[in-house]
Amino acid sequence: MKKTLNALKNFAFAILLVMTTDTSVVVAQNNPVKLSSAAQVGNKHSGNIDKNELIEAGKLTLNEQYNTTYAIRSFRITLVRFQQQPVELSNESGGEFTPEMIELIKSAESGNKIYFEYIKCSNLDNSTMLSLSALSFIIN
Repeated sequence: MKKTLNALKNFAFAILLVMTTDTSVVVAQNNPVKLSSAAQVGNKHSGNIDKNELIEAGKLTLNEQYNTTYAIRSFRITLVRFQQQPVELSNESGGEFTPEMIELIKSAESGNKIYFEYIKCSNLDNSTMLSLSALSFIIN
């Protein structure tokens, strides 16, 4: 019984390790994978940020490992204010912030949280779709 339990634990650990390893796996368009730290705003992935820095960046970009072979295709931004409903906006046509998103960022106050989620990118011929890890920021 103990051998079986240990074998199951080792198998589960091996599966977890494979699932969390960032690899260059080619995937079908309908089977996205998660990649950590591929997307960024300016050069940031998370932490405290000034709203003017977000506005100046004006878009989500990919880090240097992916920016020559992949492009952002869509994402959602969410602004979370204390004791208010979150506000969500989406761009389904690239990584640029829409005018509505810029206005949303301008309305943010210190301590508000901004999330960039459901970030999708694809290679230049659209044969591979990747689902990227979310970015989270706290407004200074």
